[in-house]
Amino acid sequence: AGLTIDDMDVYEVNEAFGPVPLAWVKGVGADMEKLNVNGGAQANGHPLGCT
Repeated sequence: AGLTIDDMDVYEVNEAFGPVPLAWVKGVGADMEKLNVNGGAQANGHPLGCT
């Protein structure tokens, strides 16, 4: 599509474990403020979020 990471307003990264989105941000150089702005899977009821 020709988009760059800077063309995106927010990023939704599915995380089964907490370190996954952090590793993704580091790997692609994304802005942490735009990552999972609605909380991500763990905050929205993923079963591992309660453990």
